[in-house]
Amino acid sequence: MPFEVDRRGGQTGAPSLAEMTMKALNILKKNEKGFFLLVEGGRIDHALHDTKPKRAMEETLAMDNALQEVLQNIDLEDTLVVVTADHSHVMTMNGYPERGNDILGVTGDISEIDGKPYTTLMFTNGPGFNFSTDGVNVIRADPRNQDLHHVDYRSQTAVPLKEFDETHGGEDVAVWAAGPMSHLFHRTHEQHYVAHVMAYAACIGPSQGARCERPAHATITRGPVPRQPPKTAAEAAAPVSVGTVVASAVAAAGTGTVSSSAGAGPKFPTLSPVLQQLIETNEKKIVSALGTETLKSFTVSEDVRRLLGQSVKVPHSN
Repeated sequence: MPFEVDRRGGQTGAPSLAEMTMKALNILKKNEKGFFLLVEGGRIDHALHDTKPKRAMEETLAMDNALQEVLQNIDLEDTLVVVTADHSHVMTMNGYPERGNDILGVTGDISEIDGKPYTTLMFTNGPGFNFSTDGVNVIRADPRNQDLHHVDYRSQTAVPLKEFDETHGGEDVAVWAAGPMSHLFHRTHEQHYVAHVMAYAACIGPSQGARCERPAHATITRGPVPRQPPKTAAEAAAPVSVGTVVASAVAAAGTGTVSSSAGAGPKFPTLSPVLQQLIETNEKKIVSALGTETLKSFTVSEDVRRLLGQSVKVPHSN
């Protein structure tokens, strides 16, 4: 496929990554048994191997557009979306560019060795070395005299390599996820862990059958929270169970929905069964040890101090 900056759309041109992704998604969504779709922004890798940051950035934006299309056309209650990379590259970001500085431009700092600035983006190796010599000293090109926004501009590199021979990097890459079991991505993981989470979320492979049993999660209702009728004077003055108030507030904050009544489903439907059980168990231990507390209002400072056992500043007070 052509690079995004070279792509011609329309009937005679090439489709975008977003268009190809949505075509595949619309076909696969017809399968009632579910689907697996792998989308790769493969030309990001090609541009970086040639140390051409402008092309790499345009390809990254094309990948981002494809992801946005996916998120607008799936239901995150039953579809897991994982975004990651198989490796990094040896591109680095130099300091110290000013806030708002052009990412493809120079940093504004001048080297005390050769009196020239340097670009924010550079590579430790690759075909963009662009050095010469006066017979004694190595001389690098002045980036101020080059078109840094040209799609074929090659960033300066330290080690000269042939075209497309810039190497991969060795640092960890990020993983972003949304949807069922996405909470299982939460820190540094070995690469095979990604596949295990995907299999567990889909109940396939080693997670098929009894290994994938889990409590049924309540459906999350999207949209604005329904307006509640005003309380009567008697209801407003009645004592309220702190445990219920806190649990309902946390559940509402985590899901954006009105808490369901007791027995209708878990209080935190987006959590894993393990975390769900942990919260419920600890809640019971706290209530058993301390008993239930009641208060009339969260806005009266004395009630809040008694609840928390510490000094509390009343909101909007001096």
